[in-house]
Amino acid sequence: MNVLAPKRTLGNIRQLAKQIRESVDVQEYERFPVCKVVDVLEKAAIKEGNTFLEVGFEDEMGSAAGQTDQITGVITLRNDIYINLTDDGEEGRVTFVHELGHQLLHTGAPLYRVAPHINLADIECAEAQADIFACEVLIDVEWLKKNIAKVRVSDIAKHFGLPAYLLEEHIERLVINGDIAEGIQLELCFEEQFQFSLIPLQGNPLQESLALESV
Repeated sequence: MNVLAPKRTLGNIRQLAKQIRESVDVQEYERFPVCKVVDVLEKAAIKEGNTFLEVGFEDEMGSAAGQTDQITGVITLRNDIYINLTDDGEEGRVTFVHELGHQLLHTGAPLYRVAPHINLADIECAEAQADIFACEVLIDVEWLKKNIAKVRVSDIAKHFGLPAYLLEEHIERLVINGDIAEGIQLELCFEEQFQFSLIPLQGNPLQESLALESV
């Protein structure tokens, strides 16, 4: 779905993701404890008499792995994705944190569907913003910047619990943002060298439980 959202830079989203990571005291190179965060946020919501997370089924959700109610902020995960999440599986981890990004960035925000042929920049695309949030939460970006040329991308993705393709997409963003030097040689999951040569882009209630500030 092509959805136009209020503009958020990578820096804006990183600030929010950093608060999430700091709230659970993630150490350098440590795998982000997604299940712990789910537990904390569910308990916080229940304490306030709110619903945080629901489980849906394929006949209700179709191919959607997860969805977030734009008004209430309630996250719904498809049953198989929720089971994968409880096992700390890759798909469950990414889907949940992606939906948490929608909840924190887009609940109550003005969102507009646009024609599929219109290419939205990451800073104004709701799905791209949620992907950026997921990557910035799941990955130790500071460690990545220091070690990107030393470790295979596929191994980094496996350690942090996200698909290699998603990490590769985020590395491209980091190059554009100046976090990683352009032209660096990387080892990708299909065992080929890839050299970045990119053109820069042109110009909820649960926040309190993690002591988050609005972006």
